[in-house]
Amino acid sequence: MPLGSFGDSGGRTGGPDSGAMDSRKQCDKGNVMADAIATNAVEQDTTLWHTDFSTQNDITFTASCHGQQLELYLRQFLKQQTTIRRHQTWTAQKRVKRSISDLSDVEWRSGLSIIHDKRPVHTFFSSRGDTSRRTQHIKKLHGILPTLTVMQARHPDIYADALCCLCHAAPEDDDHVWTCPNSYSQQQLIWEDAVASIPKWGRAAVRKTNEDADTRHRKNKPVHPTLQPRNDSNGTNHRTRSCGHHLTLLFMTCPPSNP
Repeated sequence: MPLGSFGDSGGRTGGPDSGAMDSRKQCDKGNVMADAIATNAVEQDTTLWHTDFSTQNDITFTASCHGQQLELYLRQFLKQQTTIRRHQTWTAQKRVKRSISDLSDVEWRSGLSIIHDKRPVHTFFSSRGDTSRRTQHIKKLHGILPTLTVMQARHPDIYADALCCLCHAAPEDDDHVWTCPNSYSQQQLIWEDAVASIPKWGRAAVRKTNEDADTRHRKNKPVHPTLQPRNDSNGTNHRTRSCGHHLTLLFMTCPPSNP
């Protein structure tokens, strides 16, 4: 076999680099042709498309629902639509109707805002965060209490039956948790403790609000080079208390010293 068939540095053809060079040349030719076609298209006169939108019944420029134009953002409207649909489905459940005799006697706007924390409703079950923040009666309406009936269905090898461990007369389901006659005294203590805790919860909420307001006040307050309490001639330390909803101690800057 001649030496030139393997290619060398002497410029003989047929070497291993010749194929790559040919492909690059073909690629360059393709680029030149594409550039020429694009340049020719740009230089040509543009043909306008004449479309009569009045004849197109399926084209609309604004969103509408049931023949009325939407006044909300489309994304906000879809979230609200989903929330309302979920709420309607939730209130139509048998367990909800069994627990709430008159659905019109419930302040749904504030109640659902508390239950779902002003978020769109995507599921009928609470998450871990919801479980830690919501109360048992809210979980009861959703039917997710870990009753013996539910636990026996999940783990029949552990729970032999679902009878109430207090009365041993009926299965422990969502209703029996609250209607068991042997738990009335315990429920009374729980409700008394909850009612007695309302002032404590209120004070904690007010304290948290004051702390947040104080934090915002400190962030927006300009920094002075010297910030000290003002003392009068008797040595009394004067501190003024703000009359707003937070209790922030405001210190007066020291007066300039006499030269």
